[in-house]
Amino acid sequence: MIYDIITEPCDAQYRALMDYAMAHSDAVMLVFSVKKGSKLQNDTKRTVRNQLASWRIKSRHDAQWPVTKSYDTSCLFTIDLYKPSQEVKDYVLSKNSLYAWGENGDPCDIAFFRENECWMATCSHEKSGWLVLEEEPSASFMQCLKPVPHPNDVEFQKIDPRNYMIN
Repeated sequence: MIYDIITEPCDAQYRALMDYAMAHSDAVMLVFSVKKGSKLQNDTKRTVRNQLASWRIKSRHDAQWPVTKSYDTSCLFTIDLYKPSQEVKDYVLSKNSLYAWGENGDPCDIAFFRENECWMATCSHEKSGWLVLEEEPSASFMQCLKPVPHPNDVEFQKIDPRNYMIN
């Protein structure tokens, strides 16, 4: 079942969602969007990427990822895939809500992958996200979700899955 994230998970609900996502993923995607020439944003991005470097699986520069295709030529985009680890989880939990990302060089979007398929993706600046669950877990974050009744009517970003393959 495909779900829209209709209200922003915050605090305990956000932590429950991230606990679930990290436990059910084999890769976490962080997307960095940095204005060309911004020292502050570049320094923050560099710090985060260095902090998580041991768990980085893959990195690329592209203006397209599961929820977005950007035409903003004033930004440079770095897309990193990380192995789920306690350190990556701690970093993701350094914010208190799902869309509190994208400021001053922090990642702007987060996505989770299982078997090379994106099953959860967010777009922080639009305060939107979606996820795909095969079975409904009994977790507190379910309150923020709304099932998509006609998934074929929803146009999820069509991407080349090879760009996100772990192997």
